[in-house]
Amino acid sequence: MTTSPLPVATPIRQWSGCATSLVIAIITNSVTGNNSGTGFSMQSAAGKAQAYMMLTNSVTAGNVVGLHADTAVMDVGSSMIVGNGTNLTATGTGAAVFTFGNNYQNANLTAPNPFFATRPLQ
Repeated sequence: MTTSPLPVATPIRQWSGCATSLVIAIITNSVTGNNSGTGFSMQSAAGKAQAYMMLTNSVTAGNVVGLHADTAVMDVGSSMIVGNGTNLTATGTGAAVFTFGNNYQNANLTAPNPFFATRPLQ
């Protein structure tokens, strides 16, 4: 099967079900709070479309887990991660949560998990 490349400006849309596809979610100025699960989460599965989330100017507070990447990649900037059970988790092959180094974290119940790495601000 031949697939067309995913248009760059197409957010939150899977072009095809093959492993070379990419699902992109751009989230800004949003709040997740007091959930019995995860605040912001991005998930894929091995051999399926790659999943990527960019989260900016947002708040995740009072959740069991603030941020979660499952076989996915997240970039987080200018956001608050406060009062969650755990600040962030990343599970599965290639999963990572990156920071731009300008987030605020406070009052998460467990010791904060480190971001995978810091991406440079441009």
